[in-house]
Parts: sequence; structure tokens; C-alpha cells
Amino acid sequence: MNKFKEDSTHNLIRYKMLMNTSQDAIHIVDKLGNLLEWNEAFKKHLGYTDEELMHLNIVDWDKKWTRPDKIELMHSISDDGISFEAIHTTKQGIEKSVDIRLNKFYENNELFFYSTARDITDQKKLQKELKKAVIEGEENEKRSISIELHEKIDQVLTGAKIFLSLYEKKGDRKLFNETLVLLDESINKIRDLSHVVALPNLKDTGLESSVLLFLKQIDENNMINFRLRVNFKEENYPLDFKTNIYRIIQEAYRNVLTHSKAKHVDIVVEESNSMLKLHIIDDGIGFNPAEKIDTLGFTKIKTRVDVFNGVCIIDSMPGKGCSILIEFPMYNSKS
Repeated sequence: MNKFKEDSTHNLIRYKMLMNTSQDAIHIVDKLGNLLEWNEAFKKHLGYTDEELMHLNIVDWDKKWTRPDKIELMHSISDDGISFEAIHTTKQGIEKSVDIRLNKFYENNELFFYSTARDITDQKKLQKELKKAVIEGEENEKRSISIELHEKIDQVLTGAKIFLSLYEKKGDRKLFNETLVLLDESINKIRDLSHVVALPNLKDTGLESSVLLFLKQIDENNMINFRLRVNFKEENYPLDFKTNIYRIIQEAYRNVLTHSKAKHVDIVVEESNSMLKLHIIDDGIGFNPAEKIDTLGFTKIKTRVDVFNGVCIIDSMPGKGCSILIEFPMYNSKS
């Protein structure tokens, strides 16, 4: 379909040829984002009729942006164009993930934008399923390790301690005492590790109690003063989602203990504005996210966030602590 000027330049003719043969959704908009031209693939992609498309602006299908913000983005692109991912909303309200390639060109000294959109919804869905499978595999592996630690290694060390006690009078008292100390330390560390690796029974104990127990167990020396506030309807959320929240808090708090030198940590889980928000704030030494975000365990956190359609914002700078804000779509009914 075309409501574009017929006195096209060579570039526009080339664009039209591409539009007629491409399976990608192609469209041209003016400098204000008003739709001027599109191919059949674009019409099928959004589900509108030709008549309806004639009255649309780019923000009608790319609803993430306000019109001024989208226009500012478009006008900021270089002559080489830009590529990015976006969400297109169809006439029926269905959201589709797309790869976008956006270029600009001039016709009779007027600025226009030529865009191709490739539907990657199925690809993104598959990626998410794979990530979820990886997380489930990790949970099973952690469960097996926990059982192994508790039922075998812990028992062996405890047995060794008992045998040493039987030979207490026959050996070197100093060496005997040092050996007992090492065994006690090993047993305690293995039990601590078993607690960390094992997943609590969230269905019975609830998220708040489980997180509270974890925080007390992992920081026996009370190196950090923490405040925990959990305020959401747990019964509305599936078990795998709550497990995900628990593991994110675990990973983030271990980072705080290991790297931050923080004195205080606030952990908040609450429902707000149709979102479930997890906010973890510490007053530690901070870091430059651009340099260290992939080395401090945040990759695992972001993977877990992505599986449940969440958004993760990490704000930190040297000497200013760290803030991790995670938002998930709020569940409205029990799953």
C-alpha cells in the first residue's frame, strides 16, 4: 500500500522493491512518525486493514514510547541507522517481540524513516523456556548436593570425630585438639552450605520466613544489619515464581557479604502499581556497573528476572552503595 509521493528517488525505488519481495514487516514513516507506506507483511504483522493503517502513528503499535520520546530517538540515529529490539502491539492487543532495523533518508529535502521488523516472538519464547529449564536443572542439582552433603559427607566427618574421641588418651593431646577443631569447622561449614544450597519448603513456611532464616544462617556473626519487609499476596503467585524471588535474594545477599563491606541492607518485596517489586539496597563500597556487573553474580540474577518477564535496574557507583530494583508483572489470581 502507498500514500507516498510518486516522484521517488533512486533510494525510494530500491526501498519499494525490497518491500514488495521481503517477508519482513517493512514500513516508512515521516519525521513525526506518521505511517506513509507499508508492505503486505507489515499489514499482516499488525492485523490492520489498509484503511486503518493510513491513520496510524508509530506509537500506535510501539506503545512503549510516547510520541515525543520516539521522535527524539528517530531523529538521533546516524546515517548508518540503528538496530534494536522492541515490542509491537497488534490490533487485537497481542504483543510481539521484534528485531528492528531503522534507517533514515531524505526525499525532496524532507526527512523520512524506513524500518524493517522481524518477528522473534517464538525465538524469545524458546530462549525463555531454555533459561527456565537451566534454572530448574540447577535447583535439582542443588537439591542433590544438599542431600549428599547432609547424608554422606556430614556423617563421615561426624564419625571421624567420634573415632578420634575414642583414641583421645592414646595420642598427642595438642594434635588431637587441633584435629577436633578442624573437624568441627568442617562439619559447621558443610551444614551451612547445605542450608544455603537446599531450598526451603516455601509452600509451608512462606517467603518471608524462609528468607529471614536464610539471612540469619548465612550471617551468623551479624556482620550486617538487615531489614526485611515482605508485603504481597503470596497465595496469588506460583511456587516456581516464589522460588525465583528467594534465589535472587540469596544471590544478591551473598554478593553483599562477599564484596560490599556494607553495614546495612534493606530488602523489600511488595506489590505496587500492578507490579511486584523486589528492592535490595546496601550502603557498601559500591562499584562501577559497566566494569563489574558480569563478575559479581548479576548474570544469574538477570537470567532469573528474564524468565518471569521482569526488569532489573542496577544502580551503583564507587563509595555510594548499590541498589537493585527488580519489577515483575503482578499476578492477580492463584496459579
